[in-house]
Amino acid sequence: MAECTVDGSADEPLGRASYLFKGRRVLVSDLVHAGLLGAGTRLTFRQRRSGQEHLAQVTSNGRIELSDGQRFKSPSAAAAAASGRGPYDGWTSWALDDGKPLDTVRQEFLDTVAELPRSGAVAADGPTARHARLKDARRQADAEAPVTVTVRDLLGWWGASRRGYLVTEQIVAELANHGLFTVPDFTAVGIDDRVTLTGPSRDTEDGDEKAADQEPTAGQE
Repeated sequence: MAECTVDGSADEPLGRASYLFKGRRVLVSDLVHAGLLGAGTRLTFRQRRSGQEHLAQVTSNGRIELSDGQRFKSPSAAAAAASGRGPYDGWTSWALDDGKPLDTVRQEFLDTVAELPRSGAVAADGPTARHARLKDARRQADAEAPVTVTVRDLLGWWGASRRGYLVTEQIVAELANHGLFTVPDFTAVGIDDRVTLTGPSRDTEDGDEKAADQEPTAGQE
């Protein structure tokens, strides 16, 4: 079966905004390279139920280094390793010294790379318009008034009409970048069924970031 075509939106700027159409997850290293996080930035994870506190720092190559020297590229994997349990949404679990969640820094990065095209025009189904929709969906999810759409309409945000492998991977990645997922899973229901765009819960991650993201320490290497 041929893959559906995803709108490339030629008017959109390339380079740093490429995440919008390549469909990959934002990494902590992206935030470091963008100057939003510096090497040595301290992160704190306070478990709500137990009250335990875990400390970590950001490395120069964008990893999260725990106090025992373990390094992770995934905030969720780092949170699970630090606490010895999980799963957790690491982006909302780790916070800077000023109390700002790591997820807020990620959203600042998304705002930065979703800059307007040089022509000044924004395609209705292009990456910049989609970013605005996803940002609004996250805002409404956080306000406990989540957006509900049909799968067909959701696909339309990506200029697609069918759930091919490539567009599905892109949708999952971009939803995750905004801390969103669908209930029920948009891949498991009919195209005219409705799904709800839900934000991260207090105690669970999206399930796609696993402890396999752990990097060996120098000793382990």
